[in-house]
Amino acid sequence: MYMGTTSHLNNFYENFNGLDSRPGNRMELETGSASARRINVNADYGITWQIAPTIGVSDVFDFWYFRQPATNVFTQTNYAGTSMLNPPGAATTTTTSDYQALNQKTKVNIFLAIWDLAPRARLLVGYRYSSRIITDAGGDFIPIHADSALFGLVLRPTAFWRVNFNAEAMSADNAFTRISPRKLQRYRMRTSYNPHPWLSFAGTINILESSDNVQTVNHFAHNQDFSFATVISPNEKWGIDLNYAYDSVYSRTDECYASSAPVAGAQTSPTVCQQGSLPYQSNGFYNQPTQYGSIGFLLSPMKKLHAAAGYRVSAVNGQAPPINIRQVPGSLQSQYQTPYGRLAYDFTPNWTWKADYNYYSYGEGNTPTGPTLPRDFHGNVFTLAIRYAF
Repeated sequence: MYMGTTSHLNNFYENFNGLDSRPGNRMELETGSASARRINVNADYGITWQIAPTIGVSDVFDFWYFRQPATNVFTQTNYAGTSMLNPPGAATTTTTSDYQALNQKTKVNIFLAIWDLAPRARLLVGYRYSSRIITDAGGDFIPIHADSALFGLVLRPTAFWRVNFNAEAMSADNAFTRISPRKLQRYRMRTSYNPHPWLSFAGTINILESSDNVQTVNHFAHNQDFSFATVISPNEKWGIDLNYAYDSVYSRTDECYASSAPVAGAQTSPTVCQQGSLPYQSNGFYNQPTQYGSIGFLLSPMKKLHAAAGYRVSAVNGQAPPINIRQVPGSLQSQYQTPYGRLAYDFTPNWTWKADYNYYSYGEGNTPTGPTLPRDFHGNVFTLAIRYAF
């Protein structure tokens, strides 16, 4: 696939009539033009070989290359003056041109071997190689190569129980940003169990860990999710839906910064940071453990009457470094609750009367730092409607 697009800024005009932060500037006029292109080239192929009835291999290759060159020419005219009571004075005009470009070439190859161990078991083993090269008009050349080991397992111990498990371990020789990983591990497991047509259980575990342990970065992060759900619906008259999830989002990265009130425990930054006039260094972190739960009821005591009610809540108790002295925990320490109720009555074959109620409640922790108090709000929403179906 090939795609080329072009954008033009034919006439830029900006006029500021006033006093700016530079002494002696009474008015500014800036005009100019710019243009940019984006060129995308994509290609891929896939091969599958069924070596034996229970053994197969596949190979998939993806190629993506985009380029974004851009140019601009701007003319700026500054008029002298120190008071708005007088008209603008002498003019000074400068014209500048610039060329910028951002290019990225990515190649990814995935090889998988699939083995059906038994009628109810499948094993997958694979390898992924990726190459990513980023360049720009300033002469930057950033190559990133990564190798990943892949593993998968699919089990059906019984006709009612299914388990899927996937794992990946990745290692890279470079990183583009401070939070881009050089090491990564991912584990995912999903299971479902349906012992009866009216009863089902489901569970998921998803764990992602990444790190970049180089000087002045020392990055580590994880994103963990554990969730469970069940549905009980023995007949058309009633049913229950239950859900629970725990999520832990955490990251830690060295931070070099300038501040009039440094974070407690801040240390003197290394030389590489001081060259940028950033005298302090701290172990910047972000922690967001969140719990979510919901319960829902469905009721239909008679053919024409349908009702539903439930409760949902999301609660987080997290923290982040207060680099700003006015920073408060805010939404990192909060609860969000949304109970609801619905009622519908089919008073004729084509007409239905409906009523909905929703309550929204948000509240933050009671231990703020600084002058800002916790935020809190709630709302009640009532909806009445009549539906006609034909």
